[in-house]
Amino acid sequence: MASTAAPALSNGLSLALGPLARALTRRYARILMYHRFSAHEQLRRMSVAVFEQHVRYISRNFTPRRLRDVVHKLRAQQDLDNHSVVLTVDDGYRDFMEHAYPILLRYGVPATIYVVTEFADGRIWLWPDALHWLISAAATGHCRLDLSGIVLELDLTSPACRNASWSRFGMRLMELSTEDRWAAIRKLESRLGLELPARPTAEYAPMSWDDLRGLDPELIEIGSHTCTHPILSRCTAAQQSSEIASSKEILERRLGRSVEAFCYPHGESRDFTVETQAIVAQCGFTSAAVAFGGLVNGATQLGQLTRLPASDDMFIFRNSVNGIGRIKQALRIPD
Repeated sequence: MASTAAPALSNGLSLALGPLARALTRRYARILMYHRFSAHEQLRRMSVAVFEQHVRYISRNFTPRRLRDVVHKLRAQQDLDNHSVVLTVDDGYRDFMEHAYPILLRYGVPATIYVVTEFADGRIWLWPDALHWLISAAATGHCRLDLSGIVLELDLTSPACRNASWSRFGMRLMELSTEDRWAAIRKLESRLGLELPARPTAEYAPMSWDDLRGLDPELIEIGSHTCTHPILSRCTAAQQSSEIASSKEILERRLGRSVEAFCYPHGESRDFTVETQAIVAQCGFTSAAVAFGGLVNGATQLGQLTRLPASDDMFIFRNSVNGIGRIKQALRIPD
């Protein structure tokens, strides 16, 4: 009894506190972060059913806003609209257009998509996807790979083990430069006796430029996520400038619209530097989003717009978007 009663009580308390938390944090904006979508439940993707629950909850309890409108108010040091919520989607996968966009159209909720330009060209794989394809396609068994003296053991005996191996290998690759990361992926490709397709397969496909041009510009803002999605802190200043400036120029030329929003690839504090922020500002972007943090107000740096990961667990999602974490922090209430 105790094991089921406690979660039920916690859920009930969360529902009761939701309206109070929303009222107390009404002057803050929430910027939500999404990545991938699917028709049904799928690992690391949000199902259509859950995403519609999110959009319905936001429509009923908050004020959906375009990112550029929130940024304009922050730059002008104006008060934000009460209960503002912004939806953002990273990378520009085709599954956004197939599964999420119809829901946004139906509810009239705006969103910002941060696009990787060479991914939109169909010319490159995003490196986590390339790694995932190789590990998924590998024969059942075990694989040992030596990366600069560090031996990685890959367990390929079940889907769960493959996903764990993907995560573990991916964390190791995060520590490498772009060149060394792709060298490690090619080494794994050879070790597994596989050949990575030249272009992303359907499961990992991006939206095309025609897809992006077809999105309602009043509802969907396009931002930059660089040209190739590198970890900018592991790039030279020249590489960072090229990735950031070229992505803006390409997006504006291909889409015929101004692009002012930027998002740091991977987006943790270790993934960009003060120099990166300066380059983003010099290139003419008015905001740059990170992948961590809490609610947004006038004290938030425009070069580090904080975002909330959009959980597919509705209990966690409600607590996050309602601002219960902010209230607990202010009152020093432990989780």
